[in-house]
Amino acid sequence: MTVNPTASLGVAVVLLMESAGESAVADSTNGRPIAERWCAECHVVTPGQSSL
Repeated sequence: MTVNPTASLGVAVVLLMESAGESAVADSTNGRPIAERWCAECHVVTPGQSSL
């Protein structure tokens, strides 16, 4: 039995897109406190924050 490389690539892309969608939701929910703690010193991460 031979494996079709195009089909394998298609399945891999679909699986990656599925998992990327879930992680994007988690990042928007849980990423803000991390960004405010670690990134806000050098980057604007909140709407009311002024840039240096």
